[in-house]
Amino acid sequence: EINRGNLSQILGELVTTLERDKREGASNATRVELAHSGKQFSIPPNVYIIGTMNTADRSIALIDDAIRRRFRFVSRRPDYQVVMQQYSIDYDVDTAIDHLSVDTDLKTALVILSISGLKIINNRILDSSNMQKGQQIGHTYLLNLHGTEEVLDAWKYEILPLIEEHYFGQFDRIRQELFDGGGENLFNWDAEEIRMFDESALIEALMRLIDTESMSDMRNQIHNISE
Repeated sequence: EINRGNLSQILGELVTTLERDKREGASNATRVELAHSGKQFSIPPNVYIIGTMNTADRSIALIDDAIRRRFRFVSRRPDYQVVMQQYSIDYDVDTAIDHLSVDTDLKTALVILSISGLKIINNRILDSSNMQKGQQIGHTYLLNLHGTEEVLDAWKYEILPLIEEHYFGQFDRIRQELFDGGGENLFNWDAEEIRMFDESALIEALMRLIDTESMSDMRNQIHNISE
């Protein structure tokens, strides 16, 4: 976890031997002497060091150049389809809303609405001033949820508090930029705090957030699901 330490210190003498041509059996194979034991050490070609980094906490620009050129960097964006697959929802993320009906169970309806709502919020974070792509809300908050109460808890105690942290002390920006002036089902704007909302309040907030042309026709059906 790159965010958690000084990578140059953690890797130490390994930095030299990380490069492909410095590995065992390579053209410029290199062995280094470990500082504490004095033993000779090298890295075989089939060893991979994988690090993760949240760019919301630390920019890649702050990483030492010697470290940066020894790693390949791959950006990982929220993958909403992973959530759909885990809950066996056999629709595309962008069309799942259209398949909601009174026959849909409440948890599945909440998950579909949550995925659609989260995608909209992330798009608005990207469009928001002074925000970075690393401040998008990850899809993993919606994984491994058992029952509607856990979906609610994911919003109450993980997703919304993270949004609050990203927009620290700027509740008006949250309201205007992410919820189009709404969101009162989820936030008490006057007290500047997250409400203790139920399934119906979350459903209503997400439907207002999504607000597709088909949503108005579907509103009664979704409320019937929650009842």
